[in-house]
Amino acid sequence: MSTSVNYIFYKFVTQTIEMNIKVAIYEDNVSLLETLAEVIRSSEGLELVGNYVHCMDIVNNCKQNKPDVIIMDIDMPGRTGIEGVKELKQYFPEIEVIINTVFDDDNRIFEAIKVC
Repeated sequence: MSTSVNYIFYKFVTQTIEMNIKVAIYEDNVSLLETLAEVIRSSEGLELVGNYVHCMDIVNNCKQNKPDVIIMDIDMPGRTGIEGVKELKQYFPEIEVIINTVFDDDNRIFEAIKVC
């Protein structure tokens, strides 16, 4: 490989390693939201860019904060997390979503998997 190609590859790898994964959390249980936020804040390589108790403004939140990953509760006030993810994916298909739920309802879980 030429020196310039090696340099470009080196710059890409070092920039990727130094970058934090930007995480947003959507959780209406405030205690759980605060716990998840603290875990993200204290984890090397992760950066908390937003934490929200509903997903009514998910598209605007993502335009503003540009998360790489979202942790999404299924049951949210005003609009379910599943509905929020459906809208999110129309505008930001590249954002990865981790569904977080206490439900044991297979239908909701499978519906969440489909939209992610």
